[in-house]
Amino acid sequence: MAALPRTSRAAGRRGNTAKGISFSALAGVASLVAGIVLLPVVLTSIGPAAYGTWLFLLAVASFLFFLDLGVGTAIVHFLARSRSGDDETDPHAVASTGHAWALAACLVAIAIFVLVSVNYAAEGLQSVTPSEFLVMVLAGVAVLASMALRPMSSVMFGMGFLHVERTYQIIGVAVRVVGTLAACWLIGSVVGVVIAEALALMIPPIIATLRVRRLNLVKIHWRHISTRELRRMMSYSLGAFSVSMVGASILQFGTIIIGVLGSANQVAYFNAAFRIYASVRQVVGWLTDPFRSVLSRLYVGDRRRATQVLYDLLFVAFIASSVGCLLLLVTLPVVLNIWLGGTVPIDEVSVAAGALLAGLILNALHIPLIPASDAAGSPGAFLPHQIFWLASYAGFTFILFPIFGIAGVAMALTAPLPILEFMYLMTAARTVNLDFRLWFLRVARPTLPVLLLGLAATSFTAIYTQPILVLLAAVLFAAASFFVLFLTRNSWSYRSVLGSLKTEA
Repeated sequence: MAALPRTSRAAGRRGNTAKGISFSALAGVASLVAGIVLLPVVLTSIGPAAYGTWLFLLAVASFLFFLDLGVGTAIVHFLARSRSGDDETDPHAVASTGHAWALAACLVAIAIFVLVSVNYAAEGLQSVTPSEFLVMVLAGVAVLASMALRPMSSVMFGMGFLHVERTYQIIGVAVRVVGTLAACWLIGSVVGVVIAEALALMIPPIIATLRVRRLNLVKIHWRHISTRELRRMMSYSLGAFSVSMVGASILQFGTIIIGVLGSANQVAYFNAAFRIYASVRQVVGWLTDPFRSVLSRLYVGDRRRATQVLYDLLFVAFIASSVGCLLLLVTLPVVLNIWLGGTVPIDEVSVAAGALLAGLILNALHIPLIPASDAAGSPGAFLPHQIFWLASYAGFTFILFPIFGIAGVAMALTAPLPILEFMYLMTAARTVNLDFRLWFLRVARPTLPVLLLGLAATSFTAIYTQPILVLLAAVLFAAASFFVLFLTRNSWSYRSVLGSLKTEA
């Protein structure tokens, strides 16, 4: 097996899980704040119809990223195992083969995107000019071209540099903010917004590629490309990919189906509600992401420690989702009025965002179980659950969208979750030996007081909608939640959580 480069410069910059979570959370919060601040500016400056056209094309491009069949997940998994002594893994072959595969997938994705864009042109040209639509298509192609470089971000992740890679995500957010504001305030054109958002997605993998070369983490060369390695990577990634692909379909389905059945305005309005949901979900995901490589390494030789880290991860994800979503639910009526003002139908967006956030609290129960099961050697274990969720979502959408509009789509996403989360936990008992009694003691019970406090605060602001009372309820809820967590720190094993955060990423 080829030896991993062990330069002092590289070794000195590896981080632990706490550092990975900190940078992931910072990047997630930056993305959340940027989305909240920019959306009303964009809607006011260029209008919901033009922006909705771009959002539809961007949703299609985002979905096509999954044509790499999850090779990035395989790169993270096998490089992490290699660092823990897995002699079957050649890191140079993993990276080179993954890079070649991503390049081929990139070409296929661009071809499909162009075909979809041509078919959508007649509808899109009702909201934008031909030149603006052409720029949107070219921007989508450029975003998909960066797909060939995305394996380098996975290399950094698998080699223990997630915190560094996340700084590139923050740079992308900064480019988006500056570019979008300049486009809206100086140009007043959708073209500038499109270019800014496309660059924000392309810059992180470009910088990651340059940093991988600089640190000499792996050697990318055609000599290292191996069909044997590709088969081994695909045997792992296809299971993880199938779950991720269906998950991406779930996240993009609402935007796409509204674009087909509804109007460009409705796409933009739904995106306003979904942006809140997706940003918080991204924060939760980035809180758990650093544990992917950690668990892959621990399941190689210390399964007891891996189980302990898993319960800590489940608690962190559930409590973070609960506090974040409930805080937004408490302040939602006031936030939307301040954020969007009279530019959108506030009541409809508020109902949609509320339904999505309520579902996300339940959704967080299973988010860490997917990477944990992948790391434990059961990739794809949750595929039937994801398919059931997508099918249920689609069925409810066709019923509820004609009746309730975008709020009906949000309700359709959330409706299957009470049953689904129970199914996820049942499967986790098999894949990662989840003990329900221990799960209740370490994860569910410590979170229940926070959920009850949030329910009380949300009920209060639903009745008393004056901004000062809403702000007071939010402050009291946040303070009470942290106080309760402090008092119950032994029940959720804070020492164990702190220990897991010190684990090398």
